[in-house]
Formats: sequence, C-alpha cells, structure tokens
Amino acid sequence: MELITAMKIIRALQQGKSPQTEEPLPFDSICLQEDVREALTMSLERLSWSVNEKLREESLPPNSGKPWTASEDTQLAGEFDQSLSAKEIAIMHGRTKWAIQKRLEHLGKLPPSEPSLPRAA
Repeated sequence: MELITAMKIIRALQQGKSPQTEEPLPFDSICLQEDVREALTMSLERLSWSVNEKLREESLPPNSGKPWTASEDTQLAGEFDQSLSAKEIAIMHGRTKWAIQKRLEHLGKLPPSEPSLPRAA
C-alpha cells in the first residue's frame, strides 16, 4: 500500500468517516473513541512526516552525502578558479550548492563561513 493511500484512509477514520464512502461512521464505532482518534491523529502526523522525508530524499542531487574523491576535489578547484557559479558546479557534481561551498572552504578556496549556531564554550 502506498503511503498516500494509507494517509487518506487514516484521515477519513480520524474524521469519523468511512474511507470508502465518506459517510459518517456509526456512533458506536471504535474510531470515534477519544483515545483511538488521538492515535489516528498521531499516525497521520507520522505518515505525513514520512511522505515529506521521502519527497525530500528524492529531490536531493545524486551525489548528496557521498564522500569527495581527490580527483573531484581537483576538478572542483579548477572550476572555482574558472569562476563558474556555485549552481553550475553543483549541477556538474550532482551535489547541493551548500556542499560545494563547504568543500571549497575545506580546500581553502573560500574563507570559512560563520557557524549558524553559536558553539558551546
């Protein structure tokens, strides 16, 4: 079963409706009990998170998270020296612009950027 299908079923039950007909469930349906509705709501939230995470992973460039090789570092430095844009370089390497920036910092081609959160002393 696809996650989207499961979400539609759980959402209907959580709203007190039949997943097949969308008619109200019988008043004595277990799905209308408060603790069951809370469990359905929690399940729906978790499924939504899973769907969003899957979509995010599918939208990442193909080399995201992969280690950099020495030859890729050499290529990256050359592209930077040729004044190619971070976007162009990112596309060629199958990585994000952020990954390109961080790798150029690592290679000493760019000054280190400020950390986004202060470090604990």
